[in-house]
Amino acid sequence: MDDRFKPVETSRSLIRNVFGIGLRLFAQIFLAWFLFIPFTIIFYVSPEIWGHNESLLALHEIATLMIITGSVYLVHKIADEQELDSFGLKKDKWALTDFLVGFFVTFIVLGFSFLIYMWFGVIRITGFVWEQQSASYVFWYTVVTFLIFLFVGWSEELLSRGFHLQTIEKGTNRFWGVLISSLIFSYLHRNNPDMDTPGLIFIFFAGLMLAYAYLKTNQLWLSVGLHTGWDFFLVVVFFGIPIGRLRIFHLMEIDVYASSRLLVYGIQYLSLILCVLAIHIYSQRIRPKTQIK
Repeated sequence: MDDRFKPVETSRSLIRNVFGIGLRLFAQIFLAWFLFIPFTIIFYVSPEIWGHNESLLALHEIATLMIITGSVYLVHKIADEQELDSFGLKKDKWALTDFLVGFFVTFIVLGFSFLIYMWFGVIRITGFVWEQQSASYVFWYTVVTFLIFLFVGWSEELLSRGFHLQTIEKGTNRFWGVLISSLIFSYLHRNNPDMDTPGLIFIFFAGLMLAYAYLKTNQLWLSVGLHTGWDFFLVVVFFGIPIGRLRIFHLMEIDVYASSRLLVYGIQYLSLILCVLAIHIYSQRIRPKTQIK
């Protein structure tokens, strides 16, 4: 080809790729809204009607899992004639290990953050659930809330690191895939209760951390484990943070005292950095080297 026409062909190729990305993203959103119709009542009914916050959240997340998995699968199958495991969901011998490592890493990191908050007097433990409830109650509610956050981890990682990142990467390159998918990941959390600009920025960097986990393994299982563990230990085990109006089962009652926002942000970002270090050590020294796509 004449060198004079190379810039033109490059521009045309870029336009085709961007159009293909936009078409796939739009198709997924359209299919998600279509699949959403049968579940409308679950998303709009008042929590008081269900009686238990965990019941409503469980139904909500099961519906979300079905909607996201179904819409991503259909787009991927129709557009690329591939199965879901091509997104990084291969059921090999490292799948469970990756998940458990991610889950365990968040336990260590958030547990460490919890101790720092206590050291600086930001929080104080005022009670434990087993002081008022039976052992069977504590066990089963812990299992149920774990499953809820497992559904969350699966849904959001399949959509963000599976569909968004990889679709954009194929149409452009890895840098834009990671950057844009993390921005979308942050944007999708804009309606979270009490969400503000610093919170959205933090979620963007959390998206980068989860993308790093995917890139180091070429599988989503480590990211799913990290995401599941982060939500589970944040809400249920250590901090008891409510989700909107839903006061979810948690193991400890915590009093929170006013503190420097700089201290809080510092501890939050330290947690992300520790997760990144753990991902690096695991992928370089424990897990077999994975061929880069």
